[in-house]
Amino acid sequence: MLARKDELIQALTLLDVKQQELQKQTALNELKKKTIQLTSQLAEEERAQRQQHDLDIATVGMGDQQRQRYQVQLSLRQKYQQQLEQLRRDSEQKGTYNTDDYRKAEQALTESLKPTTE
Repeated sequence: MLARKDELIQALTLLDVKQQELQKQTALNELKKKTIQLTSQLAEEERAQRQQHDLDIATVGMGDQQRQRYQVQLSLRQKYQQQLEQLRRDSEQKGTYNTDDYRKAEQALTESLKPTTE
């Protein structure tokens, strides 16, 4: 009976250690996920600032109407890039990146942009 009790105590101790390891791994995974998310956000903000700078340079000397049309086209391209990036991230998370379904979705997104830029 005493041996059985010792076995149970040992098993519970091992289970507790494993649970703590799992909690640490979960916390590390969350930290990695948050780091990736923040890095992605910073890159997006940097890209948006760069595009605004490029817009300012490209539209110097344009009339108001021409500048407005240029801004609309740029805005559409930016939305397209954001959607494409979201598609890529979602596909990577789900394990469908570079599959036929991913390429079809990417192609559909690309096709949806064509009428507005031609």
